[in-house]
Amino acid sequence: MNLFARWPRVTLALVYAALPTIFSLVGGVESLVNGSVPGWGEALRREGLYWAACVVLFVPTFRLCRWLHEGPPRWPRYAAGLGLGAVFAVAVFPLIFQALRFGLWLVAPRYFADGAPTGFATAYRGLFPHLITASVVMYACAVVAWQAVTHYREARERRLEAAELGALLQQAQLQALRSQLNPHFLFNTLHSIAELIHENPRLAEQMLLQLGELLRKSLKTQSLEVPLGEEIDFIRSYLAIEQMRLGPRLELVWSVDPAVLAARVPSLILQPLVENAVRHGTAATAGPSRLAISAARADGELRLEVRDNGPGLDADAGNNGAGIGLANTRARLERLYGDRASFRLTNDDGLVVSMSLPWLA
Repeated sequence: MNLFARWPRVTLALVYAALPTIFSLVGGVESLVNGSVPGWGEALRREGLYWAACVVLFVPTFRLCRWLHEGPPRWPRYAAGLGLGAVFAVAVFPLIFQALRFGLWLVAPRYFADGAPTGFATAYRGLFPHLITASVVMYACAVVAWQAVTHYREARERRLEAAELGALLQQAQLQALRSQLNPHFLFNTLHSIAELIHENPRLAEQMLLQLGELLRKSLKTQSLEVPLGEEIDFIRSYLAIEQMRLGPRLELVWSVDPAVLAARVPSLILQPLVENAVRHGTAATAGPSRLAISAARADGELRLEVRDNGPGLDADAGNNGAGIGLANTRARLERLYGDRASFRLTNDDGLVVSMSLPWLA
């Protein structure tokens, strides 16, 4: 397959060589069975010349089809071109046959048991009426074959181009979503630090240093997908900042199966979920708050869950009552995986954000 894709001229040469060989063998056997020729050599000579002439006729026929195909798509022009091509084939096919016949006799006269061929013009006039039907049939077969192969190739190229354009569009959309997410996350983190500058400058300084480390990790990878272990490491750095701000009020519970750390996930897929849980769950809770993050493999999928014990979603808002972070996460999953991924927001003693992603390792 790769040979045919990389060297189409080799493929064409093989086809041109195989066609006359196969049909000559089939026609030769048929002639011997019917007793129309005295021997195997005569059968191969006659059938070989006939099918070799057909292959030679294919060359101008294919060029004509390509010329018509590349020109303006007008049916009168196409019909006129194919009609003139048929007339040309009827006139030229016997000429090609006789030229090959005389050429073979000059090179190897021993293959002609009936002696030298008659005069070229005389032989052409005698052969012309017998090959009219064969000329039209072979010409039509060549046209149909060229059209079928060309339309198949163009359809395949269009599918490949559509797939490439779709991938580029998807990547552009994901980059746009991520470009919205990064400033959003940075703004919220800086806002948290600003709240502590006057109250606890030392803690604010530590948070700035931690933020610098966090940004370094964020800028280190620009890939659309990263190992889950890298994403978890990033979340731990982010939560370290939040714990500096919230202190003992924030309780973290990790339930991550080590076997899933190599799974591929969209980069920064957990950060907006965790940020939403901290800001709208923990911050909205007067007493101690609990944030649980879990990751496991089930039914050939990667299951991720972020749970908080905050007030949850407004019942009237439902799953649509989410901010930019959750909305972007849902959109990213739809762009990347379509129906193969799910994203759910439910109230269960707080907000539970659940995701199911295809298992990619």
